[in-house]
Amino acid sequence: MKKLAITAIFAVVSALAYAQAPLTIVEAAQNFKELSSFSAALKSTGLDTIIRSSGPYTIFAPSNDALAKVPAGAATAYVLKYHVIRGEFDATKLKSRIAEGDGKYIFVTLAGGKIRASLDGDRIRLTDEMGMSAWISMADIKGGNGVVHIIDTVLTPSGTTAGD
Repeated sequence: MKKLAITAIFAVVSALAYAQAPLTIVEAAQNFKELSSFSAALKSTGLDTIIRSSGPYTIFAPSNDALAKVPAGAATAYVLKYHVIRGEFDATKLKSRIAEGDGKYIFVTLAGGKIRASLDGDRIRLTDEMGMSAWISMADIKGGNGVVHIIDTVLTPSGTTAGD
């Protein structure tokens, strides 16, 4: 009887700990309909597993509308990694870094490319290596291992044509 009671208590404590564990940024993104295409692309490339298991990361996630504008198959693992940076940068921290950098801040992405962040009024503008710009349309979707910002355009690393 004592063993059964201990087992039951352990099961309840484990269930509570699991239920209270914060969502990863991948799971947080999956909860937004406007990121269903991005979430599916992460899964199809296996990047969801990598991002889910470590961090912290900041993801600049293209909306469904943004991904619909690029050719089929253009959202490769390389292009998706270009949308992920190491570290957690919520909107306040992004704006602070931009201010500290005299109006711009350069991020190095997981793909090894660079994204320039700047302010356009009070909106955060991201410029890729091809000179195309995206704006954050929804900021600060928090997860246990970082933050996600929804952007309105697919960012394109140099040497690719995802934004064409």
